[in-house]
Amino acid sequence: MEKSALYIVRVPREFKEQIIEEIQFTLGELPFKYLGVPLSSKKLSVQQWMPLSEKIATRINCELNILDIYCWNKVALFKLLWAITTKNDTLWIQWIHSFYVKNRSAENMSSPKQACWIIRNIFDARDWFSQNNPTNDLNSYCKKEKFSIKKLYIASRPQYQKCPWKRLVIASKAPPKHQFNIWLALHKRLATIERLQKWGISVSKECVLCHKNIEETREHLLFEYEYSRILWAKLLQWTGIKYQIGSWDEEIN
Repeated sequence: MEKSALYIVRVPREFKEQIIEEIQFTLGELPFKYLGVPLSSKKLSVQQWMPLSEKIATRINCELNILDIYCWNKVALFKLLWAITTKNDTLWIQWIHSFYVKNRSAENMSSPKQACWIIRNIFDARDWFSQNNPTNDLNSYCKKEKFSIKKLYIASRPQYQKCPWKRLVIASKAPPKHQFNIWLALHKRLATIERLQKWGISVSKECVLCHKNIEETREHLLFEYEYSRILWAKLLQWTGIKYQIGSWDEEIN
């Protein structure tokens, strides 16, 4: 009820108030957004989809540790900006100071409009930096007096819990069908009795394979079931790998 809203169009005021009082929903107003995307009867533009796609991409990139090239390129520009602000004794930095900086602060001066595109991008990146980082001190991202692109990249990205099973799906050489089944198992989407009961389906908890008073779960079917452990042992023996199969959590983590 708290997440629900009522939208009333072309209804007399008295009747609208009567409906709200009877149903007890909050009155919503058009237009409204869901997950950051405006709801419309017309086809949405790419720009309207961007808030949702950016949230999904950020979550996937952080959890699976996928490099965000756009963010990395922005951070790489700051290594050049740091070199300009510290006035490293190199020819190209001296040239920038002579023609564009001219005894001003490189961190606060306006971007030189007459400069080439790479110089303008270096100075324009300061706006992106101020929006994505709580501190404006570039020296805080240095290691052993050298600017660390990795350190600033990590500070610029939202941090989520890493996926220990990333390599099982991303770097796997298994056929796509098996990769998909692994993904289902990792997200507890296999149609086990445990999951069927969560759907409200009335079924016995007893495992249909071992016929014991044990609940049929993902962990039980793949690693705890006696026949499953025999299959794992035979497979490892056939491949010549000496290893003792553990539980689900031990194998995934």
